[in-house]
Amino acid sequence: MEFLAIRGILMPPMGLLSRHACPAALAAFAVNAAPGQPLPVTLLDITPATGIDAQFQPPASVQISFMIAGAAAADVNNDGLNDLFILSGGHAPDRLYLCTGIDTNGVPQYEDHAAEWGIDRAQIGAGVSFADINNDGWPDLYITVQGDADGQSSGMHRLMLNHGTAEPGLAGFTDVADLAGVSTTSPTQPDGYGSAWGDINADGRLDLFVAGWILNSDANRLFLANTDGTFTDVTATHLPADIVSARGFSPAFADVNNDTHPDILLAADYGTSRLLLNDGAGRFTDATAAAGVGLDSNGMGSAVADFNADGHIDWYVTSIHRPSSATQDGNKLYLNNADATFTETARAAGVDDGGWGWGASAGDIDLDGNTDIIETNGWSGALWLNERSYLWLNNADGTFTESGFMAGLNHTGQGRGLLLFDADNDGDLDVGITAIDRPFRLYRNDAADRARNWVRINLDTRSSPSIPPMGVGTRIALTAGGRTQHRLVQANPSYLAQSPIEAHFGLNTTDTIERVEIRWPNGAVRTIENLAINTIHTLTPCDADTDGDHRVTAADVTGYIDAFLARERRADLDADARHTFFDIIRYLDAYHAGCPQDTQRSTQSPPPSKPARRTIRP
Repeated sequence: MEFLAIRGILMPPMGLLSRHACPAALAAFAVNAAPGQPLPVTLLDITPATGIDAQFQPPASVQISFMIAGAAAADVNNDGLNDLFILSGGHAPDRLYLCTGIDTNGVPQYEDHAAEWGIDRAQIGAGVSFADINNDGWPDLYITVQGDADGQSSGMHRLMLNHGTAEPGLAGFTDVADLAGVSTTSPTQPDGYGSAWGDINADGRLDLFVAGWILNSDANRLFLANTDGTFTDVTATHLPADIVSARGFSPAFADVNNDTHPDILLAADYGTSRLLLNDGAGRFTDATAAAGVGLDSNGMGSAVADFNADGHIDWYVTSIHRPSSATQDGNKLYLNNADATFTETARAAGVDDGGWGWGASAGDIDLDGNTDIIETNGWSGALWLNERSYLWLNNADGTFTESGFMAGLNHTGQGRGLLLFDADNDGDLDVGITAIDRPFRLYRNDAADRARNWVRINLDTRSSPSIPPMGVGTRIALTAGGRTQHRLVQANPSYLAQSPIEAHFGLNTTDTIERVEIRWPNGAVRTIENLAINTIHTLTPCDADTDGDHRVTAADVTGYIDAFLARERRADLDADARHTFFDIIRYLDAYHAGCPQDTQRSTQSPPPSKPARRTIRP
């Protein structure tokens, strides 16, 4: 991106300036981008050089299709590189872009393999999420669908089971949605937007929440995972009756009251957002009013993270900012008070005005050790037409600085979904944005070039049936340079789009990680000292290790006996909500097997070994 020199200050092209280029942001730009000094973060649109040419273009006959445009990032083929699945809206088949490598200019290269993987359907897809539903090491894919390309069908959602690789005559994905019982969510009409995954009843399996927006469609649905790969609709018995009135867009699972059970946070339109607390058995009660949330008038996108580094889960919800409104509604930032209540701080924090907001994600964009917010937006009204996306950098004092224009985030389309993922494996978070009738855009983040350090943590939980696949719901606390950051490993959407299921930490210039504490959803804890920086780690639980040092000794046997007799959740190794002889047998097996091996690699290391390809079809 070229900058203009005006009175000795580098200025962005005028097309990047808008009603939101406020004096404070301009001052920040002048300070941070003076000649000879690097920007704190640079986002460069590299889409034309990547091989990605996807565009979401829905048929005009489907009136609500102007609100949808989903995508998701995951390592589909387990080669160590993040791939992309992007919906096309029905005008063309959906795209599966596999990353084939990083070229000499640091640009990730993608090729569309949707056809050979059996996922090239022309459909009016809405939202996308990955989750390893059968715990085989391969991320599976759920797509909410509004109809076929002609807009005439009833809209059948798709659950695509990942078999590992595509071979001649054998597709990489198979649609099992109908067999699994999750192909429809509304009994009356096509509906379905964001989808989220979490283990609501502590059985080690991933359950599914699907949001529905259409009035009276009754499409907010909760599905409980069974042992045979199917799901049971438990909406009527496990959710409050008035969930039918919520105009749902973006659901999320997160334990907001620190009782180890994931609660439901639903960003919903027309003032119907909800906070539902889990009773521990997977049944939920409405705590919205008591918690002080649900204040957003038009909840659409959602980002769940610890924004103030106090160890508690906060909630950011995008909405519509109307300058003419006396209340200036806009986005909401709910900070967790650690007592099942929240304080709304968006205006004071400087993140309330994102225009007509849609997708939002939380992550450390500039690698300074603080969790930032990035949002895309757009609408056809004069106030919001051609409005750019926004990047708020966290100042670590409860406020944020809007820095999108100075960073080069020049997206002005009708943005909908937003992804944060490390596309080029250099350790910083790159940005993907979907839009209505516009091409998908990929912005490369060059924060890692600023001598700032990082670490990425993936979780492989295949050896522990009591922990959800890929460690979904795990809390990770990382201490570096005397500061502790917290991450939730989650399979939640921002708005119809999902980032990879992993934990990413920026470390600023700190070159030593003193301690990492992993709190698994089953109550077990693992601690690691001196974890390598600038490295992608895959860490594992160990059922036989009860003192958290990832070693098996005689002391662990004593620890397990104590946990078993106390009926602690971590001692229920088969996750059947009972402590029986079978748990003891499983412990003894785990003890003799020892702890699974962790793996680590730098960005230049060869890809990790892959799980075996599944040869048995459902």
